Amino acid sequence: MLSHHRSSEAKHFPQHIILVRHGETEVEEDEAVLKHIPNHKIKLNYKGIQQARATRCRIREIVSENAGWNVLIYISPTSRTRETTEEIICRGGSFEKDRIFGV
Repeated sequence: MLSHHRSSEAKHFPQHIILVRHGETEVEEDEAVLKHIPNHKIKLNYKGIQQARATRCRIREIVSENAGWNVLIYISPTSRTRETTEEIICRGGSFEKDRIFGV
């Protein structure tokens, strides 16, 4: 009976765990930004936005290989991670809203 219990639990484990770091930020262009903008408010630069968009396409390729996929996202509250997440899940229509949980 214990082995049956374990096999039913396995259905609830994620098929993929994907770790994503935020895209490149304004600091990479000019470290002086840190003198007048708090670290948690640093935003993505143009390259960082492009990196997030490329990541969106790759994640979509990975998760769409599985029927019935859903995405659960954990992020830190910094501006750069929020921007990265928005580019990944909100822009371009890559992820249907009913498949996103826990942002």
